[in-house]
Amino acid sequence: MFDVLEHIEDDLGTLRRVRSVLRSRGRLFMTVPAYKFLFSTDDVVAGHFRRYTLSRLGRVLRSAGYELEHATYLFAPLPPLVLLLRTVPTWLGLRQAMPERQEAEHTPGGFSARVIDAMLNAEARRVAGGGRVPVGTSCLVVARVG
Repeated sequence: MFDVLEHIEDDLGTLRRVRSVLRSRGRLFMTVPAYKFLFSTDDVVAGHFRRYTLSRLGRVLRSAGYELEHATYLFAPLPPLVLLLRTVPTWLGLRQAMPERQEAEHTPGGFSARVIDAMLNAEARRVAGGGRVPVGTSCLVVARVG
């Protein structure tokens, strides 16, 4: 479930239903957006009900009958950018989400994009090796049916 759970109002009920169709010791891989304080009009337009922390996501997963195997944040360089370019303007009433602007924000190019790409590639290698990232704009978890 990659960037799915935040779109569902009843996250606990959904995780319980998913658990019921997984085999014994089956695994759930998921990502969700991180940090409630980053919530902006972009989240509203995308249909998000919430953002998570690793601890909150872990509590919901354990309540649904999962055991956490791995949990980390992803995209460590991005929280300050999201805060400055999306969240603060939303708080000030200066930002209205528009799909075409979101697409432009995700289009690579320029020196700063190459620097961020290099940082994210290093982060990806760290996570692939079983490491963790202390902050980020997304949470990644691997949970197992107990």
